[in-house]
Amino acid sequence: VKAENGAGLQSAVINSNGQTVNTAPPSAPLFINDGLAADTKYGSSLNSLSANWGVAAHPGGIDHYEYSIGTASGAVDVAGWTNSAVSRSVTKAGLSLTEGSTYYFSARAYSNTGHYSAVAVSDGQRVDVTSPTASVVVLSTLPAGNGSFSAKLIVTEAGELSSTPALEFITSGGQAVPLSVAWLTGSTWTAVGFIESYHSTGTASFAVSAVDGAGNTGTALTSGITFNIDTKLDGAAGGTMSNSDGFSMNVPAGVVSGDFFISISTMEPAQNNAADALSPGSLKLNINDLVRDFSVKDIFDNPIHTFFTPTTITLAYPDADSDGRIDGDNVRADLTWIYWLDEVAGRWMPVEGTVRHPESNTMTAGVTHLSRYSIRKYVLSSLKLPSLKVYPNPCDFNKTGLNITGIPPDETAPEIYIYNSAGELVRTLRHGDGIDSLNAVLWDGKAKGGNRAASGLYIYFVRTEKYGKGSGKFLVLW
Repeated sequence: VKAENGAGLQSAVINSNGQTVNTAPPSAPLFINDGLAADTKYGSSLNSLSANWGVAAHPGGIDHYEYSIGTASGAVDVAGWTNSAVSRSVTKAGLSLTEGSTYYFSARAYSNTGHYSAVAVSDGQRVDVTSPTASVVVLSTLPAGNGSFSAKLIVTEAGELSSTPALEFITSGGQAVPLSVAWLTGSTWTAVGFIESYHSTGTASFAVSAVDGAGNTGTALTSGITFNIDTKLDGAAGGTMSNSDGFSMNVPAGVVSGDFFISISTMEPAQNNAADALSPGSLKLNINDLVRDFSVKDIFDNPIHTFFTPTTITLAYPDADSDGRIDGDNVRADLTWIYWLDEVAGRWMPVEGTVRHPESNTMTAGVTHLSRYSIRKYVLSSLKLPSLKVYPNPCDFNKTGLNITGIPPDETAPEIYIYNSAGELVRTLRHGDGIDSLNAVLWDGKAKGGNRAASGLYIYFVRTEKYGKGSGKFLVLW
């Protein structure tokens, strides 16, 4: 630019810094998502929709963004092009949407040079405001008895579920029992569980929770809402009641008169604190709670505590890697035993005749009295041979046999030699002949030939492979 006066004189020339001609449009938004975050397939409102999109670029800068909404990709029949300023997310309210229809957002940028970008179009969001419903078909024989339980869960939902539905049943006693649910086919899922010994007999009801892709939670059941549980056993036939944790109880035929129920249940650990403190000869496991209360009741809810014929109880312990140690506690299983709670003495006592089954990680015992039973670790120091005891002393064999205790249960080959005061060997006791599997000793007062041992003073001598020797004296009366 220069100036010229009336005399024809011109000024110096002044130049601008120049301008670039750019007729190119901005780049389209990098992406467009339905919803306000990651792309969603569903909208959960009948009057609003949301979307967000990425930045657009242009050398001259972006003046503003615009969006529109349609019922087809790129359509604007729901909401025409609307200026969102520089905001790249929007919730459009005041719409009239249709359940089940799919809506598409479009977005474009407008540059400072007055040009529109290409249009970015979302992949659509389906409006879903209806919660899923479900029905249950029980596959197990009804009424459901003790043992495995299975059912089918059929979910009604126009779209898809966001996760595996949850199904549980609530017993007539109020116990909530979650079932394991797995997809089968289409809208059908399998549900499996276990009817435990302590589950209340009566009408149980199902409860379901299913969440669809739009976030609608459905809890309504249209059929299969309830089913019956009946865990009673026939006294004439007897039977076994088992829990899913491997604990069980078998009552032989005819031991109980009439129908009856077995319950094997846990309890608060604090309920056993006093007995634990009074039982120095054994230790509870710190990680695994293996205490169970075994009870039997008739159909009138009357407890049955004792039996004339032994019932068999089974207690289980975890050993997933079969290394012979109880998982978690890392205690050798062969150093544990079944103990029962002596309610009168208030302490844990070893159960005679306990049998270990390492192949199934269980122990069994025949019992005639029901109480709390537990797998406990016995304390070897409390069972060394210096702890040998003999009772009653003196022993009147007209009334009872002679007991010798104090041989550790893990001793495999104990022998007891009984001598009279003249030093003559009267009797030798071994496993199966006066010594049981827990190494408890009971002598009937008979000599090795079957005749009665004479009254008088006797000496017993104990020999073991693991714990050395021990001895003592007792007096025999007839």
